[in-house]
Amino acid sequence: MILLHVESVRKMTKRSLFIAGTDTNAGKTFITSALLRKFSKIAQSVAVIKPIQTGCFDGDGELVAPDMSFYETFSGGLKNVSFFCFEKFKAACAPSLAARLEGKTIDVDGLMDKIRRIIDGNDVVLVEGAGGLMVPIGAHNATMIVDLIASLRIPVVLVAPNRVGTINHVALSVSELQRRGIQVAGIILNQLSEIKDVERLFLDGNLTEIQSIYHEINCFSMPHLDTSADNFFEKLDAITQKICIPRQQTAIPNLESSVKFDHEHLLHPYDNLKNSLPVQVIESASGVELKTADGETLIDGISSWWCAIHGYNNARLNRAMEEQLQNVAHVMFAGLTHDPAIKLGEQLLCMVPPGLTKIFYSDSGSISVEVALKMAVQWARGQGFENKQKFFALRGGYHGDTAWAMSVCDPEEGMHKRFGRILPRQIFLPRPCVKFNQSINFAAEWARYEPFFEEHGREIAGFILEPIAQCAGGFWFYSPEYLTLFRELCNGYDILLIADEIATGFGRTGKLLACDWANIVPDIMCLGKGLTGGYMTLAATLTTDAVISGISKDGPLMHGPTFMANPLACAVARESMKIISEGTWYENTKRIEVFFKEAFLPLGKFHSVRDVRVLGSMGVVEMAQVVDQQAFQKHCVANNVWLRAFENFIYVMPAYVISNEHLETLAKAIYLWIENSEKQGL
Repeated sequence: MILLHVESVRKMTKRSLFIAGTDTNAGKTFITSALLRKFSKIAQSVAVIKPIQTGCFDGDGELVAPDMSFYETFSGGLKNVSFFCFEKFKAACAPSLAARLEGKTIDVDGLMDKIRRIIDGNDVVLVEGAGGLMVPIGAHNATMIVDLIASLRIPVVLVAPNRVGTINHVALSVSELQRRGIQVAGIILNQLSEIKDVERLFLDGNLTEIQSIYHEINCFSMPHLDTSADNFFEKLDAITQKICIPRQQTAIPNLESSVKFDHEHLLHPYDNLKNSLPVQVIESASGVELKTADGETLIDGISSWWCAIHGYNNARLNRAMEEQLQNVAHVMFAGLTHDPAIKLGEQLLCMVPPGLTKIFYSDSGSISVEVALKMAVQWARGQGFENKQKFFALRGGYHGDTAWAMSVCDPEEGMHKRFGRILPRQIFLPRPCVKFNQSINFAAEWARYEPFFEEHGREIAGFILEPIAQCAGGFWFYSPEYLTLFRELCNGYDILLIADEIATGFGRTGKLLACDWANIVPDIMCLGKGLTGGYMTLAATLTTDAVISGISKDGPLMHGPTFMANPLACAVARESMKIISEGTWYENTKRIEVFFKEAFLPLGKFHSVRDVRVLGSMGVVEMAQVVDQQAFQKHCVANNVWLRAFENFIYVMPAYVISNEHLETLAKAIYLWIENSEKQGL
């Protein structure tokens, strides 16, 4: 074990610890103050955070947090130390109850953002918890261990009062921390009062027993000290300096060899197999920040290909998965069912357009498209339309990487044109040409599209499209009125309308679903990506009673993924949908949209910029030339952001929880790239 001594601390740029207790009144504030003195002597800046303080009292018109006074007394006026307390309540009880007694709620996500900013801005940060590990701290059953400790992903120093029952309390706490993958950096038994000689034997025995159980963890005993003694601080410092805290565990011990293995053996999406792009090794992620193994922080501007809509390491999603893991991680869906699938289905039917009543779960967006196409063909067979075996799709569209999904992607400009000879031949309609915020000439557009229906209607089972926003097909945003037009044309020719909402669903365009912009009800809808908040691979294909009735005449729906309705995925999707139903995404996408318009529209002044488009939480800069992906990626990483250009498109599709400060960093990186490219004539 590598121990943190004075010289090694001086060399460290960042260091964070969470001081947690086995219970209330364990002496966390005393230990935190002692560690504050230890680190203040060897670091340039030390911050102590008490995120939530209960038992506060009135003082000069505002609540005073007693622990703040304790910290200040121990620091002795050191200039390199700062203190923070964000939530203060009068009642000396559990934080969630104290807040409720005052008619308030604790914004846990807001707390996390504040704590992370302080961690980023200081050499050493000590975060002191409130009460024990499982103490409730906010709405939605938020707890200290799940919503603060696990989300921060920093090592824990566990403080326990040295008394009868200590071994049991320590064992329970350490077990829970380790179960959640949280590093226990040390265990400190705190002697809260003077002890008699007769007690010393078994209290010293507590330390010996705990050390034997947790031999891999540094265990230490803090003796009782008389705070009124003249030499109190001298004694405290002498004792505290002996406390050794291990460095935070590194997820990837040999970064160079790991990257080498990746380069030689692992294949990445759409990458050149002989000249692959450099990779960033991600050690952890939280909010919109990716932490690399070499200590850098990257702001993710594309939410892991548009799926991590609630941000990384979301405490509520973490908890949903952990709780489900205690019950059943997976069970086949043939002949069996389970509560997560049922409850998720109930949520989805409340969110989609009325009339969509049947749900088929699958394991990815591409597969949900395959299921939708199968549904359409089997429906046509059930209706007696034996010749309806093909599909309409839009030019510029993208629907996935599996075989039938590839067949309805743009055959010429899309990513799958090299497979054209082996794929089913579909009929492609012209891409809608009227932009999102403009009205179409309905009669003219009808005349433009109806001939396709007249000529091919008897062989077309379904018409698949991405409503409003063609994402991977060039980030083209078209007028919602086209959806009304296509809905009417499909009705007239016995063609099922299939809405691929995998990328556009759950708020991405500024509406809950992109179909809502035109208030249409498709016959089949595909959902994915943000469905689980980016935690698990899960998708859903929804359809109507009428479509299922038609399919039933042809037999069973011929699809059945092994991991269909995976309970873990359904459980986390349920919580993701709960977050969506609370509506904060709406204000956030509006805020992001306003920011993008202010930041990106001025980029149109550059000659190298062909167009700028913004819709909901999507911002797109279309360049005149194809972007050098390797050079662009290197530029982004150097500017602490994570973006990927696509052909000649630079785009941002962040998590809805992203702050304006992070948005500014992303926008600045894009501006600098375009400005430098212009200067170099690229």
